Amino acid sequence: MGPRLVFDDAYPLIRLPVERRAYDASRTLSAASRRGAGHVTRCDSLASMRVAWVAIIFAAACGNGGSSTPADTAPDTPIIPVELLDRCPDFVAGTVTDSSVAFIPMNTTIRAGDDVKFMITSEHIVIPNTLVMTDPALNIGRGETKCFRFHQPGTYGFLCQVHGFTGTITVQ
Repeated sequence: MGPRLVFDDAYPLIRLPVERRAYDASRTLSAASRRGAGHVTRCDSLASMRVAWVAIIFAAACGNGGSSTPADTAPDTPIIPVELLDRCPDFVAGTVTDSSVAFIPMNTTIRAGDDVKFMITSEHIVIPNTLVMTDPALNIGRGETKCFRFHQPGTYGFLCQVHGFTGTITVQ
């Protein structure tokens, strides 16, 4: 006997042939009391699951129970570790410049949420140092000045693409 379509309480269900097996009566006492101890079938478990789903759907439909606190409807947005700013603020926690052989300073330590200004000459190009923790936002072209806000603690590496010298921003 194959599957058949059955309408149960105005909901279409597909019933598959199920072998009726006896289950331990202590697992579902309500079914055991209806059919007699020791005779619980798989159909009784399915009926219990339907009741549970109806209760869950009903509870979800009730909303926040009349509470005056609105539900959080804003989607969770991931934290961006390093953010390129549209313009540099008047005050920055650190400034990185370059010389012909190194970044000045080579290592800068700031707090989470602080800004760092990069002022790069026309001799150098700054890219993320992928050998250490970094962020793809750390790209600064020849002769550019850019500011970045560092949101997450960690050490962010960068290097000169032309000459290979490195620097780090440590965020505490």
